[in-house]
Amino acid sequence: MLLEIENLFFYAGLLAFSAGVLQIVFALFKRGYGFFKSGVVAMFLGDASFAVAIAFPKKALALFEQMGMNSLPLPSLVAGIIFGVLLILVGGFLFVRSKKKNALKSKTSANSQETLSNTAPTILDNQEKKADPALFSKVIQTQGSKDIEQNNKA
Repeated sequence: MLLEIENLFFYAGLLAFSAGVLQIVFALFKRGYGFFKSGVVAMFLGDASFAVAIAFPKKALALFEQMGMNSLPLPSLVAGIIFGVLLILVGGFLFVRSKKKNALKSKTSANSQETLSNTAPTILDNQEKKADPALFSKVIQTQGSKDIEQNNKA
């Protein structure tokens, strides 16, 4: 059973990693612009599956035994391919979902920026366009006295 678990995760990782590499290769072409990020996600899922096959086969076996599976119902190659396809689909679904959330956030922030830029001129139009002389009286007095002192020295 341990060998079946290792093979299951190895074949799933092989399929996911290969799909990720193909997606990155497609990203090199002009029409495959959106494939790069999803390819990286697929490669990450493949690497995670490889890590389970290499480092944690006994823990995966214990998990399968807890679920009541003493052996795989399919050969490990077929089960690994099915599991790999499911990994890619879940990763792709999560990637597309996060991409839509980011697009929605950027759209709402663009709308809020547009709203602020539309309201800003009306706020400024209602206010005085001149500076308050009381605020700058000390600045003008000190600057004027410095100019007078410099003229007296010359």
